[in-house]
Amino acid sequence: RHKNRAITLWDYERLILQQFPEIHKVRCLNHTSVTSYLAPGNVMLVVIPDIQNKNVFDIYQPRLSRAKLNEVQTFINQLNSQHVNTMVINPEYEEVQLVLKVKFRSGYDENYYRKVLQDDLTKILSPWAFERTVDLQFGTTLHQSIIIQTIEKLNYVDFFTELKIKHNNEFKTSVAPSGPKSIIVSAKVHDITVLQTGCTK
Repeated sequence: RHKNRAITLWDYERLILQQFPEIHKVRCLNHTSVTSYLAPGNVMLVVIPDIQNKNVFDIYQPRLSRAKLNEVQTFINQLNSQHVNTMVINPEYEEVQLVLKVKFRSGYDENYYRKVLQDDLTKILSPWAFERTVDLQFGTTLHQSIIIQTIEKLNYVDFFTELKIKHNNEFKTSVAPSGPKSIIVSAKVHDITVLQTGCTK
């Protein structure tokens, strides 16, 4: 379709994916610069590396090197209009931390299952770090109700309370990326308080 020229958003994305197999996904943002989403003549390309069976420095926030970003930018600038200013960047990863109090079932070791719960909470927010067949997604909104449903299914959790979602130093009931070049990811550590007493009515 593109006849080896970058004109439409589809052209930009397919040309890069065709040339660079180490890139898994490209998001093309037209009229976008570093400081504005209303910048005619500017095209921003947000690229996600392929993490399938790859040694990635940070699996929770996969990035391409600056050298590779420059290589992609040089390649695409040879195929687009001279009047277009193109920039290739990694996504902006926005960390989300979960805060909650939890009581484990009787007989379950507190220290061990605190670590298991850490992993399970991280898996909710960054599933691709655990299941390599899961894609990183732009524009995903995280709802508190989904987190509650998932935690309730964990067989080692007796009950939990005071669940909060922390994003950009604010507590929210749902979280969405702050912009089209951002992706919601899990914080490295969640704030878990283990309760020693049972639920009071």
